[in-house]
Amino acid sequence: LISFDETNSASFSISVPSTLAAESVGLRLGPYQQALTLVSSEAVADSVPPRSLLTFNIDNVVAMGSELPVIITVQPPAGSSHPTLDVRTGSTVSTNMPVFTGFETNQFDGTVSMTAPSTLTVSGTNLVVPVTGADSIFPEIFIASLPVSCNTPECQEQTLQSLVASGETNLCSDTVITQENRLSCIIQPTGAGNLGL
Repeated sequence: LISFDETNSASFSISVPSTLAAESVGLRLGPYQQALTLVSSEAVADSVPPRSLLTFNIDNVVAMGSELPVIITVQPPAGSSHPTLDVRTGSTVSTNMPVFTGFETNQFDGTVSMTAPSTLTVSGTNLVVPVTGADSIFPEIFIASLPVSCNTPECQEQTLQSLVASGETNLCSDTVITQENRLSCIIQPTGAGNLGL
């Protein structure tokens, strides 16, 4: 049983053999390992062989994506050559994806300078995923030059994704969280007339 609430925390219960140490149990949402805190361990009545019901808290769920599989992980005993056991449950979790509401630069009329670095601030919703957890997510603003003919959202999104995948240099560096749902970065001077974000 996994339950989430509006505070971005969750509780998680699992029945395991009583010989299994609680530290061996983990929970992953897609690729994101969660930081678990053991709340209680109770013997399951009349179970043969003996079993325990472990209840964990996830103080801050860290994940981003759609239909992420919920995976239970079990670490092997210390010194064992066995790999970590991943047990995929039938459940999935989806998070609210980021939505941009605006951006501004420190240049006159919101342009990007061809001679000096520019500061870009992006605002929106769900931009910053809390970063406390076993696996942290840190936001990045990716900016690259796009062909002038690529002037539709569909073309721009597809082109940017391919540039990210190919390791294209990001024109925006030093991304910082200025406040909740506001990110800033420094854009290097560029003569490109069509930038994608």
